[in-house]
Amino acid sequence: MRKAPTVLFVVFIPIFAMAAFGAQGGQTIRVAVKQVYLQVRAFDHGKSLKLRQENFRIWEEYKNEQGKVEKVEQAVEGFARYESVPMALAVTIDSSGSMGLYTSSAAEVPRNKLELARNASRNLFDSIFREQKDRGLVSEFYFESPRHVDEGGKHLVILTNLTVKQSWTPNLKEIYDGLGKIRRAGGATPIRDSVFNLAQHFREIDGDYLRVAVVLSDGEDAPDSARVGQIKINSHSLEEVIRELQNHQVMVFSIALYNKPMLNIRFGRNRADTMQSLAEETGGEAFYETDLSKLSGIFSKIGERIRDVNFLSYIPKSDIEGNRTIKVEVGEWDEKKEWHSQKASLHYRKGYYHKAQD
Repeated sequence: MRKAPTVLFVVFIPIFAMAAFGAQGGQTIRVAVKQVYLQVRAFDHGKSLKLRQENFRIWEEYKNEQGKVEKVEQAVEGFARYESVPMALAVTIDSSGSMGLYTSSAAEVPRNKLELARNASRNLFDSIFREQKDRGLVSEFYFESPRHVDEGGKHLVILTNLTVKQSWTPNLKEIYDGLGKIRRAGGATPIRDSVFNLAQHFREIDGDYLRVAVVLSDGEDAPDSARVGQIKINSHSLEEVIRELQNHQVMVFSIALYNKPMLNIRFGRNRADTMQSLAEETGGEAFYETDLSKLSGIFSKIGERIRDVNFLSYIPKSDIEGNRTIKVEVGEWDEKKEWHSQKASLHYRKGYYHKAQD
């Protein structure tokens, strides 16, 4: 293996040392240098592709010292699949006022959205969580009037958005207990600030874990103008939230219990809301559904998507500081060493900011 430059990644890509990746033929690649880790899902007409390390090619695009954009292919150093890597799975559920009782018709007995969300989340952990190997976290989010407290002679304003009901644990019973503690339904919907705080909890996870966050909300994110008194419901921009997620290598699957934003006729494209952007920019997927009887099915799909993840790693060939865009292709090489790309739907992190070490 070639000797890599000493590098430091900030903002988008977390660093792990001595990470182990299962390679072809049962071999294991152990890397004692700092690398980029990339989670890729590949589909052809909705069907997951079963690929090997040699089926992937990765490029980075960045500006060189002369300010010109370069596209440099990277050497894939490691490869593994979900089965051989532990997972850190965090589920956070919107518990704002609209997540209380609901009916779809006058004759229907009122049902509790929170109860449906808790049950569907439990089914996800049941289907994919490997006790003692994986780690799970459960939380809820909402915004209500800030609390004012005096501490050490200082007046503090405490904003309530993300509340952890069960911190990281390898124990399923503790996860179930945490889900059962999500009972309230009140306040507004601060998706950006809550997910930003959720991303920071992944700091507590060390090692080469697959980091996954499932975010469920029945309402769109509170806009920048939304306030309670003089306090903004969301203080972080969408760009800041995405950077924080990518900094901790968190892949987001978002569940929006409302209709997908309509086609914008003027611009000829869908208006991406917060839930859609969080998923797309981190390599996950956004699900939109208004029929709550299908909620468990969505969680089952997310479990299937997690099993489809391919783990790739590479050492950047350049130490130039700046924004990097990642490009991935899948295909195969023929006997003449010619590459034949394959049309596929690829989901992966879009890029990162590379900072050279002093």
